[in-house]
Amino acid sequence: MLKLKSSVTMRGDSLYCPLSLSVDSYGNCLTDCNYCWIRHLNHTWGKELKPTDTSILERKLINGLKNKTPKTTLAWALNQKKTIKFGNKTDPFQEAEKIYHTSKEILSIFIRLNWTYVIQTKHTDIMMLYESRLVKSHKKGLLTVLPEMSPGLEKDWETFENKLTTNPIDRVKHSVILQKLGINVGFNGEPFIPGYHTI
Repeated sequence: MLKLKSSVTMRGDSLYCPLSLSVDSYGNCLTDCNYCWIRHLNHTWGKELKPTDTSILERKLINGLKNKTPKTTLAWALNQKKTIKFGNKTDPFQEAEKIYHTSKEILSIFIRLNWTYVIQTKHTDIMMLYESRLVKSHKKGLLTVLPEMSPGLEKDWETFENKLTTNPIDRVKHSVILQKLGINVGFNGEPFIPGYHTI
């Protein structure tokens, strides 16, 4: 199986986006939500999963911290140890995680390097399998969890996510558990589709 070698990316709107530095566990998202922008890119990149090469990722993060003369926005963000958005192009806790455990390894890298990160996922049920790592990250002040939540809840879950993600009500329940552990939790309300959803 091919490995993803460039899992660290920087958004083009880095000047005003607080989470422009990101890490992805996989080079593809098998959930394939109907509204997802990455689906179009899959036609170009191919639909192979491509788990991240975690040894390359860790070296990239460490070398970024050591870089005394960063010349790109990505190099600067790594040198400044900016907060990482974990799960930008693909969901870090999609079903493939049960087989490859790539996100589990990446969580351990963040903990070892004391790097702050925000988890963005629709698969909170799989994320919760790593509760001990989440608690450890929280105790070190590293973690915020940001589940994605469609405005239409179950209707959108059926229509757009084909019931392949965690049920939205369970996402809320998992978030309550994390909050009770003291972990910072928010929600990313996506997608808001004008004409389909109303304010």
